[in-house]
Amino acid sequence: MKPFVNLLPLGYRRRQLVRRLLVKWSLVWITCIVVGVAACGLAWHRSRSLQQDAVAAERSAAPLERLVEEQATMQASLKELEAKGTVLGQVRSERPLLSLLGVVSQSARRCEGRLVVQHLGFERKHKKQTEGSESPQSSGPQKPVPEKDELWGHVTIRGDAMDNLAVATFVVGLRDSGLFRRVELKSCVRSPAGGREIRSYDLECDI
Repeated sequence: MKPFVNLLPLGYRRRQLVRRLLVKWSLVWITCIVVGVAACGLAWHRSRSLQQDAVAAERSAAPLERLVEEQATMQASLKELEAKGTVLGQVRSERPLLSLLGVVSQSARRCEGRLVVQHLGFERKHKKQTEGSESPQSSGPQKPVPEKDELWGHVTIRGDAMDNLAVATFVVGLRDSGLFRRVELKSCVRSPAGGREIRSYDLECDI
């Protein structure tokens, strides 16, 4: 048996119950709204940051994209010359500038737009004769004298890359081409560009 009796009207008790439920659930709703707004704000901030990074990456990659387009045009011209049966085969056998440009272009393409060549220098040289007949005073057998000096060239390549992996891929491509006797990476230093760090490389090659 209850020790008390609730004499309050039923309508008043219902209004009290509804008021308590509203206060209780309003706290839950306010908490959910605050969490939802915070999550949306964080997502918007992340999206804005990603958009800014994408714009900066597009600006820094613009020179690389132009290089890729130039390489594609160069390759198309080389294929057209081959199709026309020109003297390109003979020119390539002598390792001229066209062959050098083709190898550099193909090696840079392997980097998938992460490397740009800004300077390509070529210097034609004559290898000194180190083989020949010995002095008249020598009694030993004479070595044959070559008919002419062997031509060779010294190549310097400088440019920028987005990372060390792109530089390594470019160097491996030059070495695998079989055109060069020596491919040496002289330097690869970091330098700021457009708010990002790039790699400025310097290569020397002998052919």
